[in-house]
Amino acid sequence: MFLHTECLIQPDRDVKTGWVMLDDVAADLDKAAWKLVQQLSDIPLLDHWQYAVLSELSTDNSVLRFPPVIGEEYAAVGVQAVKVAIPGDFDVRLTAMLQSGRLHP
Repeated sequence: MFLHTECLIQPDRDVKTGWVMLDDVAADLDKAAWKLVQQLSDIPLLDHWQYAVLSELSTDNSVLRFPPVIGEEYAAVGVQAVKVAIPGDFDVRLTAMLQSGRLHP
């Protein structure tokens, strides 16, 4: 079964949420997630921040990855997906990461 919804096609910049669906199970899902985070963010993000920021956003499920597996909660066969929701305190979190040295200019 395939469901079509507009949120899978176009990110919602007003609520800062979006999805990436990849039909290549070998593709780099983190790279796709990072590009979407950069698109949705009001703050310019440096490329070398990718792993630290994705890790931070994954702690509260602001970045949810759906690998191409069958699991109890979902089944993604032949595709992989990521959902990104930029939290309201994103700017505060980035500032804290910069101040703590987790991010470098």
